[in-house]
Amino acid sequence: MPFADREKQLEYWRKYGLSKRRATKNSYYQKWYSENRDSVLERNRRWRKENKYRSQSNTIAYRKIAIGLLLERDGHNCGVCGQPLNGDAQTDHIVPRCIGGKDMSTNLRLAHRLCNIRRERKFYE
Repeated sequence: MPFADREKQLEYWRKYGLSKRRATKNSYYQKWYSENRDSVLERNRRWRKENKYRSQSNTIAYRKIAIGLLLERDGHNCGVCGQPLNGDAQTDHIVPRCIGGKDMSTNLRLAHRLCNIRRERKFYE
């Protein structure tokens, strides 16, 4: 980021009461990143290589296909409440990803957006 833009950003933060500590913290991380850019990029490449299953399921085409197959499999019903699905369907992980659940069809089901939010990070009961 050019110096002039950085000054404008600091001025904006001061004007709207954002902390100076935050500004110095961000400048520290920008400096550190510019000095260690190669190691950061290598670490990111290594993570993507080790976690391919996470990056493959993020394309829009894949999600459309997955939702279509799940709709067909589950009979257009919510996996949580059992009511018919309308336009607000989301993919729900039976075993949440944060607990180690995978993006496999056996671990996925469709749910209403609100049902999925209410369920949070709980196992399917």
